[in-house]
Amino acid sequence: MPKLSTLRALVALCVLLTVLGVDFAYASLKGASTNSSTVIVSSGTWSEVVVATPSTANTFSAYSFTTKGGTVGNFMSLRNFGTLNNVTVTITLTVKTTGTKTNQLQVCSTTWNESTGACSSGGTITTIMSTTSFTSPQTVTSYPMAIAIGGSVRLRVLDNQSGYTDTISVSLARVDTRAATTTNS
Repeated sequence: MPKLSTLRALVALCVLLTVLGVDFAYASLKGASTNSSTVIVSSGTWSEVVVATPSTANTFSAYSFTTKGGTVGNFMSLRNFGTLNNVTVTITLTVKTTGTKTNQLQVCSTTWNESTGACSSGGTITTIMSTTSFTSPQTVTSYPMAIAIGGSVRLRVLDNQSGYTDTISVSLARVDTRAATTTNS
């Protein structure tokens, strides 16, 4: 059995700590405390648009152009105006003509030489789709084309006739964007 003076000292210490504002429950849980922070949940946006040049600020869903014919073709950019990176894209090319017309939508692995139509620096040309006036409009769905936020990819439409107005449009769905991530938490 503890001495009476020891018990008195413990009681006095408890009273003193209570007067000083120390909470015994808080003090006993201090070793098991957690730190919490505010988590802001938000959704990103996806917006992919075909524009004349990479710097064009356009929010139209379709881009129309007059075909040039020949081996150089028409150039345009597919630009990401959204807040999410995309991984795939759905593209529709509509050919308007009264005769037999063929178009090829192409991308260069490096950069295009737009005066000659060549793919520069040993790059390769990939044909995304080919279409004729008999198969128009033609759509390629979920084509793998990763474009970062604010980035763009230069495309070429190579056609065999000039003077016709063709239209290219793109669409994105949630599945075309990058996977969800958690940031700053």
